[in-house]
Amino acid sequence: MTEVRSKKTRAPITMQISVSDRDYDCAKHVIPHQLRTLGIHADEVLISINRFQRPTNQEPLDQLMVQLSEEFDNVRVEEVEYSEQCRKWVSDSFFDGSDYPLFDFKGAPIHAFIEPFTKARNPYLFRLECDMLLGGEGPWFHEAIQLLNNHDDVIAVNPIAGPRRPGMAYHSGGYEFPEISGEAFKVDLFTTRNHLIEIEPFCATMGSLQLTPPKRLKHRVFTRVAGYPMADHLEILFQNKMRNKGLLRADLGGSGGLWTLHPLYKTPQVLSKLPKLISMVESGDIPDAQVGLYDLHQSLLGETDRPVRAHEAKRLGSLLIDRLFSGRSSHGLRSSYFEQSKP
Repeated sequence: MTEVRSKKTRAPITMQISVSDRDYDCAKHVIPHQLRTLGIHADEVLISINRFQRPTNQEPLDQLMVQLSEEFDNVRVEEVEYSEQCRKWVSDSFFDGSDYPLFDFKGAPIHAFIEPFTKARNPYLFRLECDMLLGGEGPWFHEAIQLLNNHDDVIAVNPIAGPRRPGMAYHSGGYEFPEISGEAFKVDLFTTRNHLIEIEPFCATMGSLQLTPPKRLKHRVFTRVAGYPMADHLEILFQNKMRNKGLLRADLGGSGGLWTLHPLYKTPQVLSKLPKLISMVESGDIPDAQVGLYDLHQSLLGETDRPVRAHEAKRLGSLLIDRLFSGRSSHGLRSSYFEQSKP
């Protein structure tokens, strides 16, 4: 078993990793990497398995969870709950006690993102999706907590997005973010991919979310065809609330220069090269073309079978067929549906 740091040096943080059975081919490589890089510095690691629709084969992911629980002594595995009590907490905490969609317009979770707040054993929660790669070194948590507590206008703290060279500008889409202090920057965006929050103040501040539909016409067409609720991404709902209240997130590299990298596409070629990619990230052997970019650049893998429009059309067709045969509807993916369906 891999022992985490002593209780005196562990941060009072629940590092929460979200995963589903369809993520297995990616998660089997990435989650152990996340635990080695950052998880050992957390008081606990909560791995949340989302099984809203029961898969035909749960065994591979279940075996991986057993292996990780045996190897790392701070890992706890829980399935996301869809109970009436849990849905009520989410509704009361973020939607003024009203009905809310369990998924957004693309089928990304809303309920399963918030539900782990109820299971964390620590006041601080660091969320991480199961495909996020971590470069640099820990410990990062204590520095992030200090930054969060020292700035009343900061609602979340993230690692630096993408590998960087110290002293270089920090920007996204041509917009440069202002510096708070050395290797810490003010960002007016929110992301559900990764962030550190203090749970109680976050819930109190970010409650009463205003549900809005996606702005782009192609997204509205997509959700009509796929049968998902007409609700924008949860990170957009949080971001709108954050901006209305004049709040920010802080991106922090810290003394270890921690940064994240996201393999946006999970093509067979990308998945086959994940072990090599993880080794490069952990060793810091990153090509210059990747520096400053938070999504995986082609230079790290060479030629790759990146999805094209034909793949998107095929996926939409599959979703339409699945909707027709499963009877999926936007109404059926809202929290009130389950209360109305009880005998």
